[in-house]
Amino acid sequence: MARVTASPPPAILPLDSARHPFELFVLVWGLVVTLPLLVGAPAPGSTTALLGPGLARVWAFILAGGCLVALVGAWWTWWAWLGRRFPRVRPSLITGLLVEMVGLVAVGVGASIYVYGVLDQAGLAASVPAGIVGGFGLACWWRSGQIYRWVVATISALESHR
Repeated sequence: MARVTASPPPAILPLDSARHPFELFVLVWGLVVTLPLLVGAPAPGSTTALLGPGLARVWAFILAGGCLVALVGAWWTWWAWLGRRFPRVRPSLITGLLVEMVGLVAVGVGASIYVYGVLDQAGLAASVPAGIVGGFGLACWWRSGQIYRWVVATISALESHR
């Protein structure tokens, strides 16, 4: 049985770098803003009008959960980075990235629901908040696509090194 190398080939290491602070700060802020919605704070009127109060709470759970899962994944990859310097720490970089990707997809879904609700209720008058949240959602979708492509390329490269 062939042994898989401990680190991916150098050609695919750039995504392995430390997380960009902007991504982390925005996810932390998303978590801070949505946590009160889970404990009873009212959801935005456009979202409540679109989804109803029960589903608005589910929407808040998707956003808060997605932010939390993405942050756990980003933290996980930091531990993988640390593991290269300290051999006793051995988390999988690929697992951490997949966890982050799942969280980012959830945040992208939650942001899309909000944008649809706000534009449905207020029309173009709400284009500024819809644009900001929509851009955040698009960034989450984009980043999850980057992670997916990187993981597929890494697994393929590791398989070819067997």
